[in-house]
Amino acid sequence: MEYIIEEINNLGWLSTLSGIVGLGVMLLALIKKPRIWICNKVRRVRTTIKYHSIYEFIQENGLDKKSFLNPKDLRILILDDEPQNYPIDYLKESKYDIESITKISLSKMDTISKYHIIILDITGIVEEDLKQGGFELLKRLRTSKPVGQAIIAASSKRFDISVADFYKLADLKIKTPIEPIEIEDILIEAAKLKFNTIDLAQQLDSILYKIPRSDIRKNITSNIILFLDKEISFETLKKKISSYDYEKKEELLNIVESLNHQVNHEKNN
Repeated sequence: MEYIIEEINNLGWLSTLSGIVGLGVMLLALIKKPRIWICNKVRRVRTTIKYHSIYEFIQENGLDKKSFLNPKDLRILILDDEPQNYPIDYLKESKYDIESITKISLSKMDTISKYHIIILDITGIVEEDLKQGGFELLKRLRTSKPVGQAIIAASSKRFDISVADFYKLADLKIKTPIEPIEIEDILIEAAKLKFNTIDLAQQLDSILYKIPRSDIRKNITSNIILFLDKEISFETLKKKISSYDYEKKEELLNIVESLNHQVNHEKNN
């Protein structure tokens, strides 16, 4: 028994050494964690300093290759006093988010600003001017929402020189009545034209530019870039944006999600 006790005592140095090694490992871990935190912090600061806009981030990272949203993910409005000229039932059955109205007052123009794609006739749709009110409505839509909305000019006439300016101001034009496959093609074309990574980035910058306080504007821009660069989660971004008293939070976050979807699509292709 005395021999065993003596041997255990002789091994005491191993226990001490083991304790020292364990303490060293703990110290290294404690040193490593703040170092990683500091490195992450520096990288994030560099990222936010490097880019001054969402568009600049998209462009500098080669993410401006015209990837576009599926038109089925966009809100579509047909504004025409002859809805029978469109395959509305077919589009709804095909899972398009589409609505149709026949008339609108210019005083209620804000109610259609939420739509991403608007198919617009020039005559018979604006209560204040049934003859050519569609042109005035189009001009106002272009002023109030210069980005983030595609407008397709519709007409049942082959060519009418009196509405040439109406066609010119619109993004695309169609002749009605229109067949299902033809309208699907035009909706895809509208999505390619107005809902690609470039347009979404410019749309975000346009909204951010209207924030009066520069410190809030810069902070939100920086956090959006960090999210797109996978430095922070979407939940973190939501919390940061929600901390500000800003009326367009929901619209901003929706566009950020759409852009992030396209950014990931670009990176994977």
